Amino acid sequence: MKMDHLDRGGRRQSNILDRVGTLSHLYLNHVTMSMYRILADVVVALHAGYVLFVILGLVLVLAGVVFRWKWTRNFWFRLVHLTMIGAVVFEALWGITCPLTTLEASLRQQAGESFPEDSFVGYWMHEILFHQAEPWVFTTGYCVFGSLVLTTFLLAPPQWSLSRRTPQS
Repeated sequence: MKMDHLDRGGRRQSNILDRVGTLSHLYLNHVTMSMYRILADVVVALHAGYVLFVILGLVLVLAGVVFRWKWTRNFWFRLVHLTMIGAVVFEALWGITCPLTTLEASLRQQAGESFPEDSFVGYWMHEILFHQAEPWVFTTGYCVFGSLVLTTFLLAPPQWSLSRRTPQS
């Protein structure tokens, strides 16, 4: 049978185990919130990488045409590049919020952050990635950029590597 200890005012006295339990709960809560914050920063960094790949991909393909770099005609590189900008154009035309933006917002909310000003990484990534304008401006920009990528795909098409290595006999 558990006996409670009461103080002079008749209130229950907390024992050391209660205090340790409360502190460990607070610590675990802090660790969990920090984990969500780190995951949100990772997501926004991946988002920046996605944007960088799409933009630099086009620049490198165009440079590859001028300088005759064969690697910029790699079929898989070009297909992934076209697919990535195609996904952005599709989302913009259909009014779909980017899943990476949605995931980051959810993680920041679970971390108890006011999106994204409470995180150094999140703040600077958002300063680089996100700008204020009417939605049609972004949709137009994505469609124009996607059209450029598609045009380079058609005018400077990717090539399958025909020289496959065969085992030496």
